[in-house]
Amino acid sequence: MTTAEFRDLLWNLAILVGWFAAIPHALAWIARKKFRAFLKLPLTEDVENMTHRWERHAARWTATGLWMSGFSVVCLIAWVTSGMLQ
Repeated sequence: MTTAEFRDLLWNLAILVGWFAAIPHALAWIARKKFRAFLKLPLTEDVENMTHRWERHAARWTATGLWMSGFSVVCLIAWVTSGMLQ
C-alpha cells in the first residue's frame, strides 16, 4: 500500500465514519425522548422496566456515536499528519 493510497483510505474513513456517526446520535436522541416520556407516566412495573430499558438504550447509542465521532477525528488527524510527512 502506497502512501497516497493510505492517505485516501484515511480520508474516506474520516468522512464515512463521521457521517455514519449521525445515526447513533439520532437514535440516542429518540431513546432519550422516550425515556423522558416514560418518566412522566404513573409508576407501574411495566413503566419502570421500559424506563430502565430506554435509559440503557440512550446511554449505549450516545457512547457509540461519540466513539464513532472520535474515530473520525483520529482518522482526520492521521490524514493531516501523513500529508505533512510527505
